[in-house]
Amino acid sequence: EKSLQLFGVVVQSKVEMDTLTFNAAISACEKIGKWEKAVQLVSEMSQNSIEPSTLTFNAAISACEKGTVWEKALQFLRIMTQSNVESNVITFNAAISACKRCVKACATYKRTDHQRCIQEDRRQEFERDRACVLLRSPS
Repeated sequence: EKSLQLFGVVVQSKVEMDTLTFNAAISACEKIGKWEKAVQLVSEMSQNSIEPSTLTFNAAISACEKGTVWEKALQFLRIMTQSNVESNVITFNAAISACKRCVKACATYKRTDHQRCIQEDRRQEFERDRACVLLRSPS
């Protein structure tokens, strides 16, 4: 929380922001469970023409994993591929964990609409399989 406060002070002081500064803030978001803020910071990087790194995406994907938003985690994985940002084992482990966590959440969450849960499981399984295919394909 204090890391994000410090980040806010840096932004207000008009200090030039860089990838390292954003990475620290995104990592802080991941640690304190603020996935929405992590997503916002990645967007701000783009708006400020700051190139995200592997670490940027790893932290953002991990934040999404902790927030059980697997769709957003996989979106970051796609953006990495499209942007030619190198992915690594940490990247894919975080993305796979995001999918796995959401499958577990669906299984444990009592829903009155059982068919919807089954459809979500199938979609998540498909996305998880796509992540595995991306892992195996040469970059």
